[in-house]
Amino acid sequence: MWKCADCRKQFSVLTGTIFHGSKIPVRTWLFVVVEMCASKNGVSAREIQRKYDLTPKSAWFMAHRIREAMKRDPLAGLLAGTIVADEAYIGGTARRKRGTLNASDETEVPRKSIVLTLVHRESGEARSRVIPNVKGDTLFDALMADVDTRESRLMTDEHQAYYWLKRRLPHDVIRHKSEYVRGDVHTQNIESFWALLNRGLIGTYHHVDAGYLNQYVSEYEFRHNTRHINDSERFNALLRNVSGRLDWYVGKASQAEPS
Repeated sequence: MWKCADCRKQFSVLTGTIFHGSKIPVRTWLFVVVEMCASKNGVSAREIQRKYDLTPKSAWFMAHRIREAMKRDPLAGLLAGTIVADEAYIGGTARRKRGTLNASDETEVPRKSIVLTLVHRESGEARSRVIPNVKGDTLFDALMADVDTRESRLMTDEHQAYYWLKRRLPHDVIRHKSEYVRGDVHTQNIESFWALLNRGLIGTYHHVDAGYLNQYVSEYEFRHNTRHINDSERFNALLRNVSGRLDWYVGKASQAEPS
């Protein structure tokens, strides 16, 4: 523990990190970090609670603070090259993915959350985010945030919202009704990411509030992008991100606005 000569406030090596202000031993924190880095399907807060004798609230908050360290660097550069884009509908038991009204009995149907994922074909890097809808303007804004449109080639399925993007960058379409691969045109790079995300959300977490979905997506994105290194290297990569990521209240700031 040290004291600042100017402001006279005490501080330690944990100040300003995801461990700051926690009464949970640092040893326990590191054990949980190792588990979340090594487990492909994720670790639920209930499992952390049972294994390390914590309260449910402490285990849940600990897991979300670690997910803050797993988030992509906001200063990361734009992707350039061949980019594969696809969207997935997460959550709910609705029979219709995009509708909100059940035509048979006119009852409200839960709206699914939409996750857009971009995968760089050459490096395999994935970037995902929750979006409020799949309208053309929304997809364009998401692409502009992560893709260098002057130096990239886009590959998508036949979703109509992607069609007008041909005016912005080269765009190849694979029509899944009749084909899955046409030469080098396909969206298969993204399937392994969807498989792990869906398996984790359903099998490990069972239920994820839509407002926190972005945090869980960041967790799977981090493990996907570090899949070529071993667990100890992934653990060290996460520890390099613990500073400056402190969020006293891990809330629903990432929730997508309703369409």
